[in-house]
Amino acid sequence: MERISLSSSDPAARRDALDRALRALREGRVVALATETVYGLFAAASQPQAIARLRARRRDAGLLTVHLGRPAAAEKIIANPSTLMRRVARRAWPGPLTIVARSAQPPDNVDAATRAAALFEDTLALRSPNTGLAHEVAAALEPDTLLGTGASLESGAPATNADLVAEHGTDLLDLLIDEGPTRLKAPSSVLEFDGDRWKVTREGPIGERLIRRWLDGAVLFVCTGNTCRSPLAEGIFRAAYDRAVKAGRGAPRVVASAGTSGASGVPMSEGSAVELKNRGIDPSRHRAQGLTVELLQAADRIFTMTARHRRSVLDLVPACEPRTALLDPAGDIADPVGMSQDAYARCAAQIESAVQRRVEELLDEDRRWE
Repeated sequence: MERISLSSSDPAARRDALDRALRALREGRVVALATETVYGLFAAASQPQAIARLRARRRDAGLLTVHLGRPAAAEKIIANPSTLMRRVARRAWPGPLTIVARSAQPPDNVDAATRAAALFEDTLALRSPNTGLAHEVAAALEPDTLLGTGASLESGAPATNADLVAEHGTDLLDLLIDEGPTRLKAPSSVLEFDGDRWKVTREGPIGERLIRRWLDGAVLFVCTGNTCRSPLAEGIFRAAYDRAVKAGRGAPRVVASAGTSGASGVPMSEGSAVELKNRGIDPSRHRAQGLTVELLQAADRIFTMTARHRRSVLDLVPACEPRTALLDPAGDIADPVGMSQDAYARCAAQIESAVQRRVEELLDEDRRWE
């Protein structure tokens, strides 16, 4: 077994290690590489003898994990991902989450070698690491596919440094690239799908609470009192999105609204209630609630009525910045409180137009891997 010690601070050495790993994989050898979680043992899908050696290493002699250099490469491996699978992958990848897909179907144009290597009893495992040489190798190996399995010890403990790999994998390995200890020092989380049914089969660096938040895809609308604008947006969005889901265009999302100030438990304003009724939407169940850290942390997307509301959100939870935007990109939506029904009608029309754009945006987002 050849061993290369690699310093991440030396770009020339890293390029050389990448080239040597690619050459070894294309020659049908087994290579040990680091990810952000553990070291893995890898082979190229085009090399069936190397794939057989990897499978022999596994206790169940079965499923290997496809490692993707970029999340969008998943579409070349699986033809029938669920909306929820893409939704969570878009949030988690690149990162320490392995997605297992039951009843998986590779695209018709997948070559026989890749199909045989990646698919085991109608099941695929997919992962897109975000650090470690494995990430770079997976991208550079395309159009070939990188498959791997954890370089676990006989005890089942993960190999989180190259010395552990060298001690226990020399009978299988041809090349070991030593990048030092892995960053997370623990195996990836594993999320299993069968259609839209899902379960976390291994808790790892990404906990089930965060996975559930990503899967819920919660949308939160924010205004001042949660009695006029944000409940209008919530009602109109929920009705439009539910229609799209019933038409088979997406998966459900949790929808809510809140106010930066005002009394909790207050019904919706009469003017907003009239506008929802005019659109066939029942306003009777709405009760105002204040904006909280918990609501913001649970939300996948946060839409505010004004720039001031956006600042209030970020003052409360600065980490929400990438997920927070004005509902109407053209500008603020004025508060109709205390004004005529015509003012509520204009407000509702502006909200409805903005909501339709956001609905299409989120439906399109759910069709993509990244």
